[in-house]
Amino acid sequence: MVCAAQIMRNANNWVTPSNSDRRNIAVPVNLPNGINYRYGYEEWLFHNEMKKKKLGYLECYSQHSYQTSATIMLFTKGINNNHIFHVGTLYGVNQLQDNIISDIKKSLGTPWLNKVQKKLDQLIAKKPNFNVPSSLYQHWNSNTILKDDLNNQPGFAFNIKYERYEILDNPKNLTLMDSSINNSWKWLSTRYYLDNMIKTLPKNNPLKNYLNNLLP
Repeated sequence: MVCAAQIMRNANNWVTPSNSDRRNIAVPVNLPNGINYRYGYEEWLFHNEMKKKKLGYLECYSQHSYQTSATIMLFTKGINNNHIFHVGTLYGVNQLQDNIISDIKKSLGTPWLNKVQKKLDQLIAKKPNFNVPSSLYQHWNSNTILKDDLNNQPGFAFNIKYERYEILDNPKNLTLMDSSINNSWKWLSTRYYLDNMIKTLPKNNPLKNYLNNLLP
């Protein structure tokens, strides 16, 4: 099974949160001018500690229960436009099940939480006018790390484990191949099946050919 999943823009190669604008989801911080600045959980996707353990977060795995291993083509939106870019691929992706979350949390331990907290402090120090509610820190320190709890703040999230990954040196602009993809792939919460997209495209379409090459 090969699917596409959206991740938020990031200027640090998804190693730590960057200062890119966040408009869709994740932890909100309100600036005095009314602009919302947001951090995406997947911004730590390729941090060294997470790469070692092959852990990650994808919004499309946050609530659904997927039992089948999948290959996930990662895409994001452009910085200066809404063009869709293929930025990398995760292989052998499986959703984390609740019964192993506790052990994963223990394996990362206090040193990892301290790294997360330190990075958050550094980001806030760069933006001294942030109105930082105490609940923001709970997002990064909570013991709840798989799913949102309606009665508590969600924790820093891990929800997938994978076998290996590839990041493209030069992300591929899929919108230039066929702009219809912008209306087809919109949501962070959705896994898009490449087979379904390919079926809708005409013969010899550049995007069709590109996606076909990603199938096994």
